[in-house]
Amino acid sequence: MDTDSLQKSSSNINLSPQETFRGKTGQPYFKKYAHPLLSPFSYRLGLGITAYAGDLSKAPDFANQKNHLTPFISAGLVYRLTHFVSFRLEAAGFQLYSKPEGNSSTQVGFNSYNAEAYLALVHEFIPKKSIESYAKKASPYIYGGIGGVLYNPKSLDDDSNLLTTEDTTFSNKSLMIPAGLGLKYYIHESISIDLEGGVRFTKTDMLDGNIPTGDNTKNDIYFTLGVKVTVQIMTKYKYKRHLRRQVKNR
Repeated sequence: MDTDSLQKSSSNINLSPQETFRGKTGQPYFKKYAHPLLSPFSYRLGLGITAYAGDLSKAPDFANQKNHLTPFISAGLVYRLTHFVSFRLEAAGFQLYSKPEGNSSTQVGFNSYNAEAYLALVHEFIPKKSIESYAKKASPYIYGGIGGVLYNPKSLDDDSNLLTTEDTTFSNKSLMIPAGLGLKYYIHESISIDLEGGVRFTKTDMLDGNIPTGDNTKNDIYFTLGVKVTVQIMTKYKYKRHLRRQVKNR
């Protein structure tokens, strides 16, 4: 065995179990995130548009869904667990709108102002350490989780509540499974602009307020597309402690 092989084997012996698995970038995948100046917490704000897919129409449907100019506004908190993985808690308010396809006499167009909240796991493909060392400026990511949605569809004809009939009141909330992907572009190691698209799978067929008939009982879904700004919170305490350790070790 040559000298280089011996050096590599001896360096691997000192690695902790969580550091033995590394991504293509060479960064420890399971190593907990730490930075002397930045905390693992970030906050994010976003704006975007939505699209609906259900009994009335399927996205994209620009003619019946106001050209998809239905707004979406969100705010969230992110906790970075490792250089690759984060947890995201996010809430949003958004509008859904659709006329029925064709000249249907059994379906009613709806307009609704809704709210959602979810917890998701986010996986970035470029580690944060590569961003902080200025080796990279962008990172694609995917996310998925679990949450809930509140909805309130009203008729386009007379603004009546479509969830209430003469003898039945339907629930206005549902379980929701969010999933999506995006691209983070860092203008600073602590600030990123995120282009993100997502889909929300609900457990209800009443998102549009139209009572399903016959075999048409598929659950409604909706989509989001927007731009979000994520800001990582600074931590002066850790930075001062880091400087003290540097002075002490000199």
